[in-house]
Amino acid sequence: MRFQFVQIEDSTHALSSRKCVRNVVLFASFYTADISWNVYGGVLQIIVLVVVSAVVAEAAAEAAAAAAAVVVVVILVVVVVVVVVVVVVVVVLVVLVVFVAVVAVDISRDERKCFEYLEILAIDSQNV
Repeated sequence: MRFQFVQIEDSTHALSSRKCVRNVVLFASFYTADISWNVYGGVLQIIVLVVVSAVVAEAAAEAAAAAAAVVVVVILVVVVVVVVVVVVVVVVLVVLVVFVAVVAVDISRDERKCFEYLEILAIDSQNV
């Protein structure tokens, strides 16, 4: 999932503090959503691989009468993957909240920093 960002306004047009923070938050949110989407995509691929391998292993294990052990292992792996996904999402959200707080405080001191943050986010989003 890729987001196309609107072109940053020319620095000759002064933005109010509120509009600046809103633009930075919006930009950072899209950027975070892009990262989260990539993380989810990787985790979903892992879950699909685990489930497919579990089905194949269960079919093979039925012949050996060890299906119960395989199912328990698969359930544990899926639970661990889900916990990892939740932890990653929480960490990403905490980082976003901290970033927004730092930006809001920094911009409240000097409105010109707004454009610096927007430019940094624009460059970083193009590198993702």
